[in-house]
Amino acid sequence: MGRSPENALLLPGVLSKLAGLLLTATIAETCEGIQWTLLCIDGKRRGILLTEYLGLDHGTKILGMFRLTFGMRVPNVSTRVWSAIRLMAMIVIPLLNVVIIRTLYLI
Repeated sequence: MGRSPENALLLPGVLSKLAGLLLTATIAETCEGIQWTLLCIDGKRRGILLTEYLGLDHGTKILGMFRLTFGMRVPNVSTRVWSAIRLMAMIVIPLLNVVIIRTLYLI
C-alpha cells in the first residue's frame, strides 16, 4: 500500500463505497422481488394497491417516498410501512458510508 497515510486509507475507503453500492443493489432487488411477489399473489386480496407498488418501485424518488410515508392522503397503513422501510434504506446506506469514512480518518 505504501508508506503514506493517504494510501493506507484508500483501500478501506474504496471497499466501503463498494459495499454501499452492493448493499443498495441488494435492497433494490429485494424490493423488486417483494413487489412482484405481491402482484402475483393468489388469495383473498389479488395484487397490490398502486400506492404500495409505488412505495416499492425503484423509480420512486426520495420526495415521493416522503409523501407516501407521511402524506395525509395515503389511507393504507401497509403503503406507509413499505415506503418507510424503503425510505430508511435510502437514507441509512449513505450515512453508513459517511460514518465508516469518518471513523477511518479519526484512527
